[in-house]
Amino acid sequence: MHTARGPISRRRFLLLANAVAVVGLLDACQPATPASPPTSAAAKPAVSATAPPAATQAPAATSAPAATPAQPTPQTQTSAAYAKAPVTFVYADSSDVAHIDPALVVDFWSFTASRNTYEPLVEIDEEKQQVIPWLATSWDVSPDGLSHTFHLRDGVTFTDGSKLDADTVKLSLDRTLELKQGPAYLIKNFQQVKVADPMTVTITTSAPDPYVPAHLVKVGIVSSQAITQHQTSSDPWSQDFLKDNIVDSGAYKLDNWQHGAQMTLVKNETWWGKWQPGSIDKIIIKVVAETAPRVQMIERGEVDLINQWPASEALRVGKLPNFHLGEFTTFDTEPIFYLYTLKPPFDNKQLRQAMQYAFDYKAMIDYYQGHAVTPTGPIPPDYAGGAKDLQPFQQDLNKARDLIRQSGVDPSSLQLDFALAGTGGDQFEAGATILQDALNTLGVKMSIRKMPYSQWTELYSKPETAPNLTNLIQSPFTLDPTQFLAFYYPDNFFNMARWNNPDIVAAIDKIKVTLDSTDREAQLHDIQHKIRDEAPCVWGCRPKTLVAVPDYVEGYVMQSTDYRWSMNFKTIRIKAH
Repeated sequence: MHTARGPISRRRFLLLANAVAVVGLLDACQPATPASPPTSAAAKPAVSATAPPAATQAPAATSAPAATPAQPTPQTQTSAAYAKAPVTFVYADSSDVAHIDPALVVDFWSFTASRNTYEPLVEIDEEKQQVIPWLATSWDVSPDGLSHTFHLRDGVTFTDGSKLDADTVKLSLDRTLELKQGPAYLIKNFQQVKVADPMTVTITTSAPDPYVPAHLVKVGIVSSQAITQHQTSSDPWSQDFLKDNIVDSGAYKLDNWQHGAQMTLVKNETWWGKWQPGSIDKIIIKVVAETAPRVQMIERGEVDLINQWPASEALRVGKLPNFHLGEFTTFDTEPIFYLYTLKPPFDNKQLRQAMQYAFDYKAMIDYYQGHAVTPTGPIPPDYAGGAKDLQPFQQDLNKARDLIRQSGVDPSSLQLDFALAGTGGDQFEAGATILQDALNTLGVKMSIRKMPYSQWTELYSKPETAPNLTNLIQSPFTLDPTQFLAFYYPDNFFNMARWNNPDIVAAIDKIKVTLDSTDREAQLHDIQHKIRDEAPCVWGCRPKTLVAVPDYVEGYVMQSTDYRWSMNFKTIRIKAH
């Protein structure tokens, strides 16, 4: 039996939790009227990001409509000798799981549990960055774009012995809508979930929506039997039961959960998927809040992988014998500096553009020791719908001076106020200092104030107290590019620029209901150019995620839309060592 033997400061770790809130509030509004409640009824890691691992293979999907992506082809088997079962894998996480109920989950710590147990109708192919069949083998879209019909996979069994069917899917989706938490905001436009036949579900939306499949990736399906058998008059959706129990169809099932200490998952032997040699039989997720102890544990061989790696530590440990460095491109932009537009001086477009040319992007890359790329605008070019013709930003102080002159603002009169939320990580303070140094060169003064998150949110509640600049992360939650654009809705709290451009808002709304993919891509392309030109913010950097991986661990895949740190254990294979 194989027994097991990132990333940053605590402030950074807390900032990521705030980023979860950012994404969760992007489109927040009340969902459509939900269905009535149900009634009781009859280990040293991975291959590099450029060499995808041999993942578990799902049974072939049935014929799908032309609009439905095919399932990925199985990966080529390697010649490595793999550990013999049973394989135990120990993972050190920076925080305990907050929720295991898939209708509540919205943070990456909880994803580590829920995304390895509960399964959605569709999944993401990380290599191709597209939605693929999962519990649904195919789907059809009506000509008017108002209905999506999903055809379910036969032979899927939940851990309580019940079977996947259309009633189960309807109940899970209705439950998610009714609870109005977690992923509910992603499906708020669902008007009706209808059982078309025992293995077919039709979802009707309030408006045409090409991103229904992308959103459903984040909605796990629960055993309907588990819901109906544990409901009460005061708890019709069985929240009390499902807060401590997992009744799933996925690769792993819950063995035990010692709150605040560790969770154990074990292989679900009734899973419909196909296991590969060396796959993990038992997963122990240990809660180790501080960074230094987690790093020490993996160096000593006490755990097989850790999360929340500081870049410097990943680079150091990745060079040690029997380790290698995993480097993964993510879609996060951090830092991103918002320029407050409801009052001078950043109600002036030329001055905002000057900030973009003033920032020293190379210095920010150097901060990450070269393991980062410079952004091109509001949507990364390698993300679905990203404009590939936009060039990375470059510092140009002469251009910045020229734009300041065009703005009519005397640079010596400027006293800019940068608010750095206390939960921000070192990279945000570094970015603010880099901008401060560049502005000094231009004769512009900028002070940097560090403050608690509560004070930061209070200041931004009204224009007269709002600072001129602040920092955030932008990170996607699905393969829906309009989630990036939602940061620019004027009523979104996390539009820290408080930028209000009615033409941009109308353009975003139009993209959301455009069914023709070519037309939609053209609209996405156009709006990215316009937002970049309007300069509501300075997109500072796109750091890569660095992970020190033991050489015996194969198949570690970064989950690009799960806030990067959640784990997909079923792709991991342990080599004999």
